[in-house]
Amino acid sequence: MAPGPGNYAAFDKWHLKEHRDWAKAGRPLLNPEEVRESEAWLDLHGKGLPDVATRAKYADAHWGSRLEGWHADASRMDVEGAWSSLRGLYRYVYRRGSQATHSHHRGLDPFVTVSESRCELHRERVPEAKAVWEIAPRILLFGIGPSEATIGWPSYVAAREIVQRCLE
Repeated sequence: MAPGPGNYAAFDKWHLKEHRDWAKAGRPLLNPEEVRESEAWLDLHGKGLPDVATRAKYADAHWGSRLEGWHADASRMDVEGAWSSLRGLYRYVYRRGSQATHSHHRGLDPFVTVSESRCELHRERVPEAKAVWEIAPRILLFGIGPSEATIGWPSYVAAREIVQRCLE
């Protein structure tokens, strides 16, 4: 049994776990047939899809050798091109984005100001816009490259030139 179109997430053990959590609250994410298919597929294939970081690494290995400017091996953040890999961007986005959802003191940083005499709680300060301008064009490019290589449109070269101008 293979995942059907648009149904790949259901074959991920984490998505099935999320469905079960929401089903307990009366808000299931999958219908009964999708649950049966997911369970059967996972029984047959083991743990299911790799975690997101591993999938990003596989995508980098595949597309990095096919598309100029996409780095195939950015396993460390100090490697030139880490920002030009899905694994590097995942590492940055996940670590920064997950701080507020996981039990970690850094997750409170945007909501707290500490001085010598007091600790002030407040609404989140406006994040530095530069990070968005650095990440968003690269993420867009990661979608355009495989699209052109697969269906011939849009132009990856033209998109890469636009992204380079955005980042100057």
